[in-house]
Amino acid sequence: MRRLEVLAVLLAVPCVANAEPLSRKQVLERVDRFVDLEWDLESSDCTGCTCPSSYKSDYQPGSHRGMPYKWGGYDEVEAFVDKIGRGHGAGSHKKHGVLKCVAGVDCSGLVSLAWGTSKKYSTSTLHQVTETIDFEDLEAGDALNKAGNHVVLFAGTRNDGVPIFYEAAGGPGRVRLHHHASWSYLNGYRPVRYKHIQAGPPACEGTVAKPIVVSSFPFEEQRSMFLACSDTFDSYSCKAHADESGKEYVYRFAVPKKSRLLASVEVPKFVDVDLHVLSAPKAEACVKRADKSLNVVLDAGTYYLVTDTWTDRSDVERSGPYRLKLELFEEPDVEASIENRDAGTQTAARGPTGSTGSTEAPKDDGCGCSTSRTGSGSGVAWLVLGLLAWRRR
Repeated sequence: MRRLEVLAVLLAVPCVANAEPLSRKQVLERVDRFVDLEWDLESSDCTGCTCPSSYKSDYQPGSHRGMPYKWGGYDEVEAFVDKIGRGHGAGSHKKHGVLKCVAGVDCSGLVSLAWGTSKKYSTSTLHQVTETIDFEDLEAGDALNKAGNHVVLFAGTRNDGVPIFYEAAGGPGRVRLHHHASWSYLNGYRPVRYKHIQAGPPACEGTVAKPIVVSSFPFEEQRSMFLACSDTFDSYSCKAHADESGKEYVYRFAVPKKSRLLASVEVPKFVDVDLHVLSAPKAEACVKRADKSLNVVLDAGTYYLVTDTWTDRSDVERSGPYRLKLELFEEPDVEASIENRDAGTQTAARGPTGSTGSTEAPKDDGCGCSTSRTGSGSGVAWLVLGLLAWRRR
């Protein structure tokens, strides 16, 4: 076969990227960035580009959270922030068409970016990179697609069976984590799985048997309770009546010397993840707990920090993503400081040579008084004389 014929055959074969399998943790981390995005808008008009006169953003000037919905949008977080900074419009709808002067993401753009595909796939072309699965096989990071209409990224189900999913929705809308829709909202949707996602359940970590080791501070990470394997702790001795029956992650860290631990957790609306510090991996060893931020002084030793899902009065687990931040500061030892202070006072009284006083001969200071200090008694005497002289002035 001639070279041109070989080249023609090769070009006729579709190229399939030999990408590394994507973990479900990576998918949720990517989509959470769109939900957590905080951004500022200076004007509802398009000030840095040319948009139709009929266009006006649904967003008012000020601070916002969550990337806006844009019909046909496919902006990564960094690209969106850059465009908004240059005066692009924030979000648009189908009636506007696909506008280059606007920044944001639509439903299929969000799913494509979460999966890290090489290009944007629409709801009608997602079948090219997915395979159909059964509803009972849905796992976090899969999708529910209605071709030609809408697609959402599946996260899990509440303990009462309600589906939880991510979506970019219009009208006006933004990227959100949806906790309150029923399965009827998803009538006509087909469950699909990205072909390059890792097969099988995620590796279990963050359990009592296999805690997440915090080896250095400051420490920061983002995780999702939808992927947690542990459901060991339901309550803690710090606050026994708090229902912590949802899933949790267990962390282990060492405190080399007496230190102050600062811990905080950030969550989106509806999600409730509490913090617990344990001196041993058991509920009765709780040292301190907090809802959002924790401040505690710890002696040297090994400790465990548990991020646990709170369950409300309706018995609904407030599960979802969270961002954990930890800082550890060496705490001054009060007793050691007192000992060092006393030791310093005694050293000063003895003099630099360690003797109990000066060995020099007394010297006359011109007023008939000796300036030598032959002991602590003479030092006190000089102090008294000084005070008397001051009072006479």
